[in-house]
Amino acid sequence: LEQDLQQLLAIKTIIDGRLNALTPIARLPSEILARIFSFAARAEPIPGGYSTSPASKRMGWIKVTHVCHYWREVALAHPALWERVSFSIGPEWTEELLARSKGAPIIV
Repeated sequence: LEQDLQQLLAIKTIIDGRLNALTPIARLPSEILARIFSFAARAEPIPGGYSTSPASKRMGWIKVTHVCHYWREVALAHPALWERVSFSIGPEWTEELLARSKGAPIIV
């Protein structure tokens, strides 16, 4: 039964992806969506530094990568979105941000 349930969940994931692909936002070219993300990145950067404001406790603009597979793929494919690197979020995440920037100029 567990194996059947896992197969059903995998099928549901595929169907959800196909339904998401039919939405108007999924028809935007990746370059335009990445540009929109760049505005979000400037407006709500990844938390870091010594701020104690409520905003610093959120994920910043990275939360757009959790909306759907398409948005995640677009964000990961555009190195300029990862230009702001914070060393205060932990070494693992700092390394991840540097890897995602793929050699693009960064702001520390």
